[in-house]
Amino acid sequence: LESFDCRRVNFYEQQRATMVATQLGWVGFAADIYGKDLHQVDEIQDRIELSTLYRSDPNLFAQRIQSAVAYVKTMDMVDADNVAVVGYCFGGTGVLQYAFLGLNGVQAIVSVHGGLLQVPEASESINPKV
Repeated sequence: LESFDCRRVNFYEQQRATMVATQLGWVGFAADIYGKDLHQVDEIQDRIELSTLYRSDPNLFAQRIQSAVAYVKTMDMVDADNVAVVGYCFGGTGVLQYAFLGLNGVQAIVSVHGGLLQVPEASESINPKV
């Protein structure tokens, strides 16, 4: 499962998920954190507002990632016991928040260029490799 930057899931992000899947032999899935009604978030101010909403509410952000994880685990080609989340920039922040909240539905969490507004207190139950 891949979570990307604050723009939205577009063709570039879909290509990246496909590339990772093809090169590593994984099933790639580009998670759309904003949801189906916000596929065309082109204005920078709108992207700032949306990304701020999720970055300032770790539970909401993690809930969206958890929903994507749950969906991915239902896919026929997916080994539900062997799922990882990878996030870049905005998505990297989300996967870090997912880890800090102690959500353990994945085997590994990778944050690339993710950042936190505040470093939350880590849950004692972080089981995935981060």
